[in-house]
Amino acid sequence: MPENGVMGPSGLVTVSRASDARIAVLTLNRPQSLNALNTPLLDALDCALDVVAGSDAFAGAILTGAGRAFSAGADLHELGVEPMARVRRMHALALRLRDFPKIIVASINGPALGGGLEVAMGCTFRMAAADASLGLPEIKMNLMPGFGGTQLLPRLVGESRALRILLSGDPVDAPHRATYRSRRRRIEW
Repeated sequence: MPENGVMGPSGLVTVSRASDARIAVLTLNRPQSLNALNTPLLDALDCALDVVAGSDAFAGAILTGAGRAFSAGADLHELGVEPMARVRRMHALALRLRDFPKIIVASINGPALGGGLEVAMGCTFRMAAADASLGLPEIKMNLMPGFGGTQLLPRLVGESRALRILLSGDPVDAPHRATYRSRRRRIEW
C-alpha cells in the first residue's frame, strides 16, 4: 500500500487503515458524482481488493463512500457503452465481494442506490447510517438490476420484501429498514 494510502494513479478508491491497524478502509472517491460506478472506479476498487486480499496486514475491510453518498449506482454516462460487458463486470464484482476471503463491511453513509446497493449487498455485512436510503430504482427507468441485486436481495431480506423493493423502485429509509433484518445475520442490510 502506498504511504499516502491512495490506490492507483486516479485516486478513485483510497485505502487507509482504521484505528485498528488490521482493518483497511476502502473509500469510493468520486463525491462530485455521488460515487457513481464508472469503469475507472471499478478498476481502482479491484486493485484495492487485491491489496487487501494479498496482505496479511489486513484481517478485513470497511467499504464506504466519500462525501454524502455511499454510491448512486452505475454512472449513467456509461449506460450505453458495451452494456453486456458492463453488466458482466459489475456482476463479477458483486460475486467477488460475496466470496471475498476476508470480511468486508459496507459502511453505508448516505444513498446506496442501484449498483451501489448491489455492491453493498455483496459485502459480508452492511451497516447503514440513520439518514441512508437504500434502493434499486432501475424499474423506474424500465431497467432491471443487472449486477446481482435480483439474486442477492431475496437472500438478505426474503422473497416478499425483495419483490416489494424491486418492483416499486422506491428507496427504503431507516424506519422501514428496521423491519427488513437479514435472515442469516442480525444486522441491518
